[in-house]
Amino acid sequence: MAGNQHFWSLSPGVAEIGGTAEREDTASMVEAALVQHLFAQAPAGMIAKACAAAALVSVLGSGATLAWLPVWCLVLIAIYALTFILIYRYRRDGGSRPERWGQAFQARYLPSAVMWGMTPLFMSSATPAQQLLLVMVIVGVCAGSLPVLASVFRLYCTYIGAILVPLGLWFVLSPASPHPILGALTVLFGVILVYTAHNFSMSLRRAFHLAAEKAKLAAALQEANARVDAANRKLSYEAAHDALTGLINRREFERRLHRLAAPDQSASPRHALLYLDLDQFKVVNDTCGHTQGGLILHG
Repeated sequence: MAGNQHFWSLSPGVAEIGGTAEREDTASMVEAALVQHLFAQAPAGMIAKACAAAALVSVLGSGATLAWLPVWCLVLIAIYALTFILIYRYRRDGGSRPERWGQAFQARYLPSAVMWGMTPLFMSSATPAQQLLLVMVIVGVCAGSLPVLASVFRLYCTYIGAILVPLGLWFVLSPASPHPILGALTVLFGVILVYTAHNFSMSLRRAFHLAAEKAKLAAALQEANARVDAANRKLSYEAAHDALTGLINRREFERRLHRLAAPDQSASPRHALLYLDLDQFKVVNDTCGHTQGGLILHG
């Protein structure tokens, strides 16, 4: 756990305020939001990539090396299917323990990058037009994964590195390569993607951080309002009732009496007043004390 903690930690550019406990609470909320974003965006991306892999199999045809394309495609689809099962379990779980789910997603998703990184093996047996198609698909896979994986910057860097490094090496070292300069362009494309992913990741993390702070402030404000309302109700009650007996005091009695006697009080024109006098109760106070007398009245 400790070794992977940096994988989901806040970026240095995200400012945090408050004590250690508040920062840890905010970091946990941001982490949960990042994992939720990851699992929410992944399904559409995996479906698109599975369709692209199936299209490659149907378009590229057959060849000495291309004969392995269907096997490659089936393995890739199997990896995506396992990831879909993980997403289903995550949604049933409700997203608790986000760090555990994030690490599980990483373990399930990165093998697909290894499979896409194997595509240069099919380049030698492909025609120039087929090579161009393969490169376009790889470029689309790397660029299309940015909105999904860039929320966890290191995961995205690992993902595109596993795909673009083999492609760049093939352009530089393979005799079947159309031009070695394409290897340098591959590296440049990777650098651009990393830079874009870094900016996207920082923006997304700041947005989640602000949302977490907003949620905490809203909860604190709601709690403070509830305390103020409770205090106001208590003060209103104490101002209108006797502390010993819990009955309304003289001020409240007079207020209600004036309200009932008002000229516009036509709903109930008749009223009754019950006067109860405890005769000689002073004897109880003098004999037993005011404390015992208060207990008798309260009872």
